[in-house]
Amino acid sequence: MREARVEIRGIQEVQAAIREYKGDITRSLNLIINRAALDSVSDVRKNMERGGKSGVVYYRIPGDKYMTIRAGGEDGPPVAFAPGGGKQNLSLTHRASAPGESPAKDTGGLITSIYNEDRPKRNGFLKVIGSRLKYAYYLEFGTRKIEPRPSWIPAVERAIPKMLTDVRIAIAAAKARAEKTTK
Repeated sequence: MREARVEIRGIQEVQAAIREYKGDITRSLNLIINRAALDSVSDVRKNMERGGKSGVVYYRIPGDKYMTIRAGGEDGPPVAFAPGGGKQNLSLTHRASAPGESPAKDTGGLITSIYNEDRPKRNGFLKVIGSRLKYAYYLEFGTRKIEPRPSWIPAVERAIPKMLTDVRIAIAAAKARAEKTTK
C-alpha cells in the first residue's frame, strides 16, 4: 500500500541538541513524536466519526441476491450492487462526505484500520500513522473519479505546531540541565 509521509525540514537545531545533550533529550523527543502521532490518529478518528457530512445520501435497497445502492433517493440511479442481498447489519441510508470533508463513517472499517507504529530509522525518530485499507489513500488524495476527502494530512498539520513548541521546550530544558551540571 502507498504511504503519505510528512517530513519536517530544518531540524538542524534538534540534531545539534541530540549530539550535545545525548540521551538526555532523546527520550523527550521520542515522547513528543509519539504524542504527536497519537494526537493525529485521535484527530483523524474524531473527524471521521463526527456528523455534519454534506455529501450525497446513498440508499441501500436489499434484494434476494444483491443489494442495490442508489444515489440521492430510493428511486435514484443505481451506483453499485453488493452481493449478499443486503442482509448485513448496514443502515438503509448513508450520507457520504462532500469533497474536502473527512470521510464519513459508515461501517467503521476505515476507523478500525488505523495504525500507529514505530519504524526503524538510523539516527532519528520515525512514527508512521496510516490505514491498511487501500481506499484510505484514494479518499485522502482522490482519484480521477472522486475528489479528495483529506483527513490524515490536515490532522498531522494541526499537530505540528504543538510538537515544534514541545521540541523547543525540551531542547531548552536539556540545555539548562547541561549548564547546571557543568557549573
